Amino acid sequence: MTQKTDNVRTSKDLTNKFTLVVGFHYDNGRSNSTHKYYSAAGNHISLNDYNNNNKIDSCVAQGCDYVFNLLLTSTVNTRTLAVNVTYGGAPGLNELIEID
Repeated sequence: MTQKTDNVRTSKDLTNKFTLVVGFHYDNGRSNSTHKYYSAAGNHISLNDYNNNNKIDSCVAQGCDYVFNLLLTSTVNTRTLAVNVTYGGAPGLNELIEID
């Protein structure tokens, strides 16, 4: 994930808006002559306020990440992208983040 950091001087200047940048891995085991499969996985911290030390401490101790699993399927005529996002952390620490 990337974040726009123009004019950011402290973490208080950061937002909860991110651009998802993915590098896919070719899945040779699932692919065949008509369907090519590419997958990617990653995670991102779910906090949108990086200045709240109590939330950061809880996040480190209990976990607070969103887990991303992506599957790109390519055929001769189509490409489809499936995005699965789950929360893998403690209750109450999953805050809203925006992904472009």
